[in-house]
Amino acid sequence: MEDGVVAVKAPPRNLGGSLPVPNVQDLAARIIDDDDQLAVLDRYLRPDVVVSSSSSSSSSSSSVDAITDDDSSWSVPVVDLGRLLLDPDELVRKEEAGKLRSACEDWGFFQVVNHGVPAKVMDDMKHDLNRFFQLPLQEKLAFAQEPGGVEGYGQAFVVSEEQTLDYSDMYFLSTQPPEYRNLKLWPSSNPSTFR
Repeated sequence: MEDGVVAVKAPPRNLGGSLPVPNVQDLAARIIDDDDQLAVLDRYLRPDVVVSSSSSSSSSSSSVDAITDDDSSWSVPVVDLGRLLLDPDELVRKEEAGKLRSACEDWGFFQVVNHGVPAKVMDDMKHDLNRFFQLPLQEKLAFAQEPGGVEGYGQAFVVSEEQTLDYSDMYFLSTQPPEYRNLKLWPSSNPSTFR
C-alpha cells in the first residue's frame, strides 16, 4: 500500500487466441505478380457473399447479399443505453433489451447512443486512432498482438488456417477494469495524447 492506494492484482483472464496472419497494409503495398501471393489473397474472398444492386437480383438462396450504397433497406441497429438502463418504465427497458439481443444475434454489432461519453472524448479518441493507423507499418508493429493473444495491432479471432479473413487490420485494447490494461500495447507517444 502506497499513499493509501491498495494495489489490486488482476485475476488472469483469457480473451482467446488468434493465429498470425499477413498484415493487410503490407499486402496492399505489395505488387501481386505470382501465384503464391494470389493464394494469400484467396483467404480474403467470400464466395458466400454476392454484391447486389437494384439492377441485378440474381443470387442463390445460399448466398448472403452484401450491403451496397444503393440498398437503403438496411440500417445498423441502434441501442439506446438511456432507455436500456435508466428509463423508469420496465416495458421500455425490456423493449430496448430485445433490440440489443436482436442486434447481437442478427448483426453481431450495433451503434450505441445515449451512453454518456462526452463528444470531445470520442472525437479525441477517433483523432488519436486515425493518427495511429497513419503511422508507418514498422511503428505500428511495435504494438502487434502477442502470439496467441488478441490485444494489440493486427487481426484477431483467427482460429483456423482455412478461415476466410477480413481485409482489415485492427487495434484491440482492454480498457476496463483498469488493471487489465496492457500499457506496453498503448503508445506513449505518436500520438502523445493516446494514453
